[in-house]
Amino acid sequence: MKLLCSMMRDNQLLSVQEWPLKCGGGTETTQNLIIIILKIFNIPFNQQIYDREVDEISAGLAKADIIYLTLNALKYLTTESIPIGITLISRLVFSAESSKQFAQ
Repeated sequence: MKLLCSMMRDNQLLSVQEWPLKCGGGTETTQNLIIIILKIFNIPFNQQIYDREVDEISAGLAKADIIYLTLNALKYLTTESIPIGITLISRLVFSAESSKQFAQ
């Protein structure tokens, strides 16, 4: 989780975006990287086998600053790709009991 979060840091995303296209960098690569990482982080919220661990997973993601990283990463995404980040944030907010009380 820490490795994936470190890949979502602004300096890493900017480096990938500025990397030459012919070497595998660029805007599209940056978007694909973000989308893949967000899909991985969404897995526990889409699978019933993780229902018991959702609070623990949410807490771990919160400690890793995933909400901040996701919000920051949105600027690298196209309008069509933004919903995956918003979905993750909403699932984090509405999965933990303390977050539900805060949101209400």
